[in-house]
Amino acid sequence: VPATCSHLAPPQARHRVSAAYFLAFFGLGMIIASPGPCLLAMVEQTQSKNVAQVSVIFVARAAGYLAGSVLGGVTLDALPTRGNLVLALALLAAAAGTASMSRASSLSVLSSLMVMIGLAMGVTDTAANVLMIALHGKGVVDPYMHAQHFFFGLGAFSSPLALLWAMGDTYHYSGAMWAFAAVLATGGAMLLVLPSPNTGGAAAGAAQPNPETQTGGGGAVRCVGMALARREWFVVGATAMFLAQYVGIEVAFGGFIYTYSVQYTGLAQGLSKLVTSCYWGSIAAGRLLSTVLSAYKVSPKAIIEASVTGATLSSLLLCMAPASPAALWISTCLFGLSLAPIFAWAMNNAEVAMPISGRVATILIMGASAGEMALPALAGGLFAHVGPLSLPWFILVSCMAQCVCYHFLAGQTTEAVAEAVA
Repeated sequence: VPATCSHLAPPQARHRVSAAYFLAFFGLGMIIASPGPCLLAMVEQTQSKNVAQVSVIFVARAAGYLAGSVLGGVTLDALPTRGNLVLALALLAAAAGTASMSRASSLSVLSSLMVMIGLAMGVTDTAANVLMIALHGKGVVDPYMHAQHFFFGLGAFSSPLALLWAMGDTYHYSGAMWAFAAVLATGGAMLLVLPSPNTGGAAAGAAQPNPETQTGGGGAVRCVGMALARREWFVVGATAMFLAQYVGIEVAFGGFIYTYSVQYTGLAQGLSKLVTSCYWGSIAAGRLLSTVLSAYKVSPKAIIEASVTGATLSSLLLCMAPASPAALWISTCLFGLSLAPIFAWAMNNAEVAMPISGRVATILIMGASAGEMALPALAGGLFAHVGPLSLPWFILVSCMAQCVCYHFLAGQTTEAVAEAVA
């Protein structure tokens, strides 16, 4: 059985484990970006009526993701020294489901596979984020967290390119799915033999009273602790809402921009796959940039405010020129670049207010998966009943709601930190 490690382990050991988490997120990015360019192929594969009918796979995957996030958090809390084993099994399950997608002959079978993949993705997302924080420790993890999410973006960027290579102008995508499955299986195999961080340390630390708040008897300490806990849970709830908006926007745009490009702007299928790849590639580039900025101690507040503002303005550009290929390329790249730092910032921001235990991470990933379930389903319904033009306007309204969520979250975090140091 592999040993356990922590942020006190030698740097070489931490770097090996970090590399495995990076590979896990690279594979996660590949499979989360894969359905969008395959939607038209899946319509034919499952003999469905239209894209809107097939878009139920996003709901199925998100439902599995939601359950997986709960399962991942509960399992990490129950097995705090076996986190890498939990993550490895999730990656192997995701590999099996991904390799089977092209063989699904009906929408019900494909949806069942997407539930399985989503379940594994939810466990992976929860486990890898908590394990990375446990591995490096609070105050040190920031650049590693940004790097981990950069690899997610890099995988998502690679996914449409692999599909373009595998499919060409046909609807045969099995070769790409087998390649994605191989990446996931490799990550799982690595984690089976690497030492695992102890994820119980943060939660245990969170349970200890703060000596500076002990102004009297035990009752006073308990009252202060309860007040701080309530404020901290406000931060967790606000972060979950914020992540719901962010992930829903990210997946809805990535899932439907290919079909929008083909049906509304008239781009060829190959070019439309490249648009999708540019979107995810911009996210990867933005996460790499945010990693560098974080390492140079650029203010996280400045980064996130530029992100939410840039996402809103770039979606507005597409609304103003919806049929223009030039506007499509520019707004897609700027939109992905703007979205890039948001998830890592939200996780780090929550860590400022309270330690990220398995339970807290579960709530945050549940919020993210709820957004992934709701917003793409709503976007798909509007796409079918209103038309492709509904997509940029839906994204714009969602970005405006994200701005509101951000300002509420920033206020809650500021108050929580102020109370903690008072």
